Amino acid sequence: MVENPSQGNDMKALMTLVVVLVSPGPAFAEWGLYANRNGKGFVLEQTFAFYEDCNRKARDLWRANPALAFGCAEYTATAYSRTQQLREQHQKAMEKYNRDRAAVLERVENNRRLEKSAREDYDRAKRELEQGTGSRDSVLRAA
Repeated sequence: MVENPSQGNDMKALMTLVVVLVSPGPAFAEWGLYANRNGKGFVLEQTFAFYEDCNRKARDLWRANPALAFGCAEYTATAYSRTQQLREQHQKAMEKYNRDRAAVLERVENNRRLEKSAREDYDRAKRELEQGTGSRDSVLRAA
């Protein structure tokens, strides 16, 4: 038995602290957009990875219809899953990457065409000069 009653309370407090510190936290925290559209209560409408995005959406919805109520609160998922927002962000980033890459490849191809055309012009002007049908100015213009 415990001789000192306060020692038992200290032990309980210590064990409670250990359990709280050791217990696993939520697997993945998200922000939920809640709306009260019918006056009966708030309903989760959408989840966001970042509070700023949730808050921005809630403000936009409220500005569109100030008679309704919207708000954000932390939403804890029970299992890890990529949210729709993260998938959309990834898709947008990939689309931008592909657009940028296509633009770069197009510029490279245009530069190759210009270089090839300049080389052909130079070679033609050089041949004409060697054959005596061209002038020295045509070679300089081609270069």
